Amino acid sequence: MLRTTGQMRANLLAGALAAVVLAGCGERREYRRDTPDEAIDSAQAMIVNGEADRLTDLIYAEDAGQRALLNQAGSLLGSLQRLGDAVERRFPEEIERFRAEAKVAAEENRASSWARYLISGGGPGSGRSSNFGASRVRRPDLQLDTGGAAATGGALGGLSAPRMNESQRAIVNTLLKQIFADPYGWLEEGRGKLGTDYVTDDIVALTWDDRAVAPPIGLTMRLTEHGWQLVIPWGLPGIREIRPQNKQELMVFGSILRTIENVANDLTDDVDSGRIRNLTDLADTAVEKAAIPAVLIFVAYANLIDERDKAKDEVTETAVESDASSSSSAEAEGSP
Repeated sequence: MLRTTGQMRANLLAGALAAVVLAGCGERREYRRDTPDEAIDSAQAMIVNGEADRLTDLIYAEDAGQRALLNQAGSLLGSLQRLGDAVERRFPEEIERFRAEAKVAAEENRASSWARYLISGGGPGSGRSSNFGASRVRRPDLQLDTGGAAATGGALGGLSAPRMNESQRAIVNTLLKQIFADPYGWLEEGRGKLGTDYVTDDIVALTWDDRAVAPPIGLTMRLTEHGWQLVIPWGLPGIREIRPQNKQELMVFGSILRTIENVANDLTDDVDSGRIRNLTDLADTAVEKAAIPAVLIFVAYANLIDERDKAKDEVTETAVESDASSSSSAEAEGSP
């Protein structure tokens, strides 16, 4: 259900006043999620209240291990919000230009933000093909498939990072600038475009401008014991293969999130101290800081997945051999 600007401002004002009261009492803010709209409103309020780290409370977890991983992701989201605040303090004019360009792009119905880039799923105006995303992560080395020959540069444990040409580097640089400069602006300002359609009584599909989010698969929310929560499509091909499925994999995947969070914290310090001079410098520095540790951790994660796949193959082979043996025995017993 779309909301008018006046209604949205009234809701945000009410939320802000409630937050002041709760903060004065030293209590943890409560965000409602009794309906799909309330859950989305709560996500917006978390951003307005500077509590992006709590966004993962709105994501469904299958078990305690997955919840711990989501909590780690929430910590990262909070760090990204603090980085965005630092960037806005240090580079207000550049941020103003950035947001003005984004507004024009939105008015012209062009995908402007990193989130719209992913949400559009390759639809009209997305500026990319529909096969971008999890389906383009190659196994077993977990490289990003750029559509061409694999890079032949230095490799670590069989994992080599794809070499980017100038066009690809420009895309990455632009996306990083958008993420770091205004990571949640798309939700804070675009709430009226984000809606839901009921699939069943306890499942809704997310929509953006009345179109499915991340087509052709789509994203859904479901009613859980904790209210309405976003459901990550863990079972999809491409995601299913690389999702953490045991304690070791959860730990290494958590290390990936902590590494990115540490990079975000370092970037915040660099922005505040003046070592980073503009958004382009910010994006370049982010790549420099993250490249080596990210590759090392991805190598470790790729090795764990290889071990998991080998173990599954061995179990399958054993089962096949056992069935063949049982069949042979039965035939022998039945022979005259």
